[in-house]
Amino acid sequence: MDTEILQHIGHSLYNTKRLKEWKRYVVFRSRCMLHSEQIGGLLDFFAATPLRRDMLRHTTSFVEQATRQFFYKNSTYDERISLVKGHVEFLESKLTEDALRRLYADGEMLRLWEDSYEEKPLTLELWFHAGQRKEGCLSLVLMWDKEALYQIMFWLAPGKNGEPAQETAPVQRRDADPELGRQLQPGRHGHGLHGSGLPGREKRPDRLQNCR
Repeated sequence: MDTEILQHIGHSLYNTKRLKEWKRYVVFRSRCMLHSEQIGGLLDFFAATPLRRDMLRHTTSFVEQATRQFFYKNSTYDERISLVKGHVEFLESKLTEDALRRLYADGEMLRLWEDSYEEKPLTLELWFHAGQRKEGCLSLVLMWDKEALYQIMFWLAPGKNGEPAQETAPVQRRDADPELGRQLQPGRHGHGLHGSGLPGREKRPDRLQNCR
């Protein structure tokens, strides 16, 4: 097991200058040691290609997700590791290398759609950051200017029957202004997600460029 990358991951996840965070770091390293075969296999998976290595260097929560009971109740190490691997493999088959690098190695948003509302940009973005790690490996976020209004976290991996499956957490409303949320509900002012799965006056600058 690569202890150097584990040290990097641990210090990325926890501010060890604080006693409480130091204790969490120790617990994290202990869990990795107690499940060294499984965590070692996950590290080997990310070490297999240069892109995966870069992804793990930035998105260190991939390993934390394996060591804690995230995603769903009573999940096991093997189930969580399988979920993370399956999600990455699925995206590798659907997205370009540049898109994956932007999402997980550079921490950027990937724009799927854009419009404007009240002279401010209204966009739909793919995004992942550490604050979402308990419920998924990726999110779809509706942004108004620089404010996240709604988000839904999910992961993509084979289901129990081996077929591709998507698991999602409940939609989270982030806006502080209830009236703004009502104004952006489906069908109002030409905005909202319709039956086609895309907003009314659609502009999709990245949709084709980022897919294989």
